[in-house]
Amino acid sequence: TGSPFCVSASTGASVSLPFTSLGTLNAGNVYTAQLSNAAGSFASPVSIGTVTSTANSGTIAATIPAGTAAGTGYRIRVVSNNPTVFGTNNTVDLTVQNSAVITAQPSTTGQNSCQGVGAAALSVTATGTTLSYQWYSNTTATTSGGTPVGTNSNSYTPVTTTAGTLYYYCVVSAACGASVTSNVSGAVNVTAIPSAPSGTINVSANPSCGAATLTYSAPNANIYWQTSATGNLTTNPTTSSYTSSATAGSHTIYVRELNGTCWGPATSVTFTIVAPVIITVDPPNRVINDGANTTFTV
Repeated sequence: TGSPFCVSASTGASVSLPFTSLGTLNAGNVYTAQLSNAAGSFASPVSIGTVTSTANSGTIAATIPAGTAAGTGYRIRVVSNNPTVFGTNNTVDLTVQNSAVITAQPSTTGQNSCQGVGAAALSVTATGTTLSYQWYSNTTATTSGGTPVGTNSNSYTPVTTTAGTLYYYCVVSAACGASVTSNVSGAVNVTAIPSAPSGTINVSANPSCGAATLTYSAPNANIYWQTSATGNLTTNPTTSSYTSSATAGSHTIYVRELNGTCWGPATSVTFTIVAPVIITVDPPNRVINDGANTTFTV
């Protein structure tokens, strides 16, 4: 009785084994309870309990050993040694289940992510019979009082929709035995994405004859001039003016705000550069007589 039996790596499962025998047993006879493998074979039986007796009935207090593999086809038999007699097995398959054990913990390395940008997945590795997983987030680096997150999986990818710092841990349960809790993960830091700059970009002239000078109405050391909507250079803060290219044509210049390592969307202005007139060949000096005509070209 007692099947299924719950066994862990360090704790076995007790089982009481009543038995009967026939014939005469000699002094010092030892009855031994033997456990088969998970397929019911006694080719290499495991002794799980003994009792010294010459009686034809009794009970052996046995223990299915710690570390016994899970299975559904175990059998038990009793043998005597004086004389040697092998009893029949119990004729009913017995089930051994393993309690949960975590063998690999979530990473304790911290992560830094921008809001809305995916974080690296956290995972646990565990052994046991019919495992289930529940992940928790926590505002402190502890494994109690957390908020359930995720689905029944050994891995979880932190959500980054909200700025802030959270820690994660996982509780693993098996078909038997107490649940086990992982260590707490490293901090997952989510930095807010700045809004698009709300100031105005002023252009010295539009159209501009040659390079234009741009200024920002709300200069900020964390808002930078960019030449593309996805630019991420920090060499030109808006605390200083910006000089555009002098190439003729339509130009767009952007400003973006940086928060930590996270860039916000851009605000832009479009303007036109007109190439200045440049005289490359001056008219020559000429001497003409009164009343005569001449032509000058440049």
